[in-house]
Amino acid sequence: MLTAASIRRIIRNPIYVGDIVQNKKHFDFESKQLYNNPETEWKLHKNAVPAIVSSTVFETANALLDARRHKNSATQNRKTLNKTLFTSKIQCGLCHQPYYRCKRKTATDVVAEWKCLSFIQHGRTNKTIQKSNNRKVELTHLGCDNRHINEQKLYQALLPYSDKLYEDFPREELTTITISILKKVLNQEDPSTTIKKVTNNIQRYRKQKEILLDKLLEGWITDEEYQVKAEHLQKMIEKEQQQLERIALIHKDTQTVQSRINEIQRKLENEIIEQAKTEVLLQEIQFLEVFPDKIKMHIAYSQASLYEAKGIISTICNECNTYTVSIRDDCGTSVRNTIEREKQEILCLMQTTSTITAKELAQHMKMSISRIHRRIAELRKEHYIEYDNKKSKGVWIVLKETTCTKNEDTQFYKKDTRLNT
Repeated sequence: MLTAASIRRIIRNPIYVGDIVQNKKHFDFESKQLYNNPETEWKLHKNAVPAIVSSTVFETANALLDARRHKNSATQNRKTLNKTLFTSKIQCGLCHQPYYRCKRKTATDVVAEWKCLSFIQHGRTNKTIQKSNNRKVELTHLGCDNRHINEQKLYQALLPYSDKLYEDFPREELTTITISILKKVLNQEDPSTTIKKVTNNIQRYRKQKEILLDKLLEGWITDEEYQVKAEHLQKMIEKEQQQLERIALIHKDTQTVQSRINEIQRKLENEIIEQAKTEVLLQEIQFLEVFPDKIKMHIAYSQASLYEAKGIISTICNECNTYTVSIRDDCGTSVRNTIEREKQEILCLMQTTSTITAKELAQHMKMSISRIHRRIAELRKEHYIEYDNKKSKGVWIVLKETTCTKNEDTQFYKKDTRLNT
C-alpha cells in the first residue's frame, strides 16, 4: 500500500524522467558510518534510462509540491512555535553561527538550553568513536567546541544590568495598581451578612414548627391542617439550607481568589517585574555573542551613552559597528569548569604539601576518594604532576607550578604533616 511519503518520494525522484543522481552519500570505512555529500559533489547523468514521464510533467508536479509546502508552513506558522526573546539574539563567538533553543528533561523538570548550530549539525570539532575492536578513531568535523547556555542562568546574568538601567522603574506603584484591579475584578462581596440572614430564617421556621406542634397537641388544629403546614415549613427550611450551601461554596471560591491574588502579588514583587525588565533589555540589545569564558552583549551606538550614565562600561566593536559589554557569567551547562577548579585545588595542595595522600585530599575537599583518584589520573595524564616513590615515603612532584592563595586549610596540612613526622 502506497503512503503519502512514498508518493512524495516518487514525485521527487528524477529517475522517472530518465535522470540518475549518484554520489549523494558516502560510507566512511573508518567510522563505519554513512554521511550525506553536499549537492556540489552530486553527479547527474541525463537520459541514462528510458523516461516514464515528460520533464514538463515532472517539473509541474514538483512546483505544485513546493507551493503547497510554502503555503502550509506559512499557515501553521511553524517558525514561531519555539520562539522566545532570545531567538535570533544569541550568536557563537567561535564559528559565528546562531544558537538554537533545545529542551532537556531532568528527573524533576524540563531545562531549556541554547546550543550552537555547528554543534547541533556536526557535534564537537574533534570526535572520538569507540569501535568494536576497542580501537578509537578520531574524526575531524566542522563542529564547534563552544559551550551550551542555560536559559534561566542567562536571565540571571542579565538581571544586574537591567536593574541598573531601569532602577527608576516604579515597582511598588505598578504592583499596587495591578493588585487593586485584580481585587475589583475577582473579589466577591462579603457573604457573612447573607449567611446570618439565612441562618435566622432557618431558626424561625423551626420555631414555627414547634409552635404548630403545640397547637396540634392542645387541639387548636386538626391533623390534616398540621400536616399541610408542617410540609410547607419543611420545604422552606430545605430551601434555606440549599442557599446556605451555595453561599458556603461561594465563600470557598472567594478564599481561593484571595490566595490567587496573594500568589500574583508575590510573583510580581519577586519574579515577574524582574523578568519584564530583562525582556525589555533583550529587545533593545543587538545580539549576545557567546565565548567559552564570557558573553559579550552588543548594543547600538545610540544606547552607549545610557549605559555609561548608569556606570556600565562598554567598548567599541568596529567589526560589528556596535558597542560591547562583557558579561562575566556562569551560564554554561558543562561541568568542565568545576572539574578544572578541583584540579587546580589539588595542584595547590600538592604544591604546598608534597606528601599529602588521596585520603587527606578527600577529607579536605569533602569529596569521595574515587573522585580524587580520577582528578589525579587526569593531572598525571596531562603531565602536571608525577609521583616519586624512590624515597621511604613517596612525594608528589608538581611539574607545572600554579599560583595558589594560602589559606588556613592549606596551613592545616603543613601542621598535620609535621605532627605525623
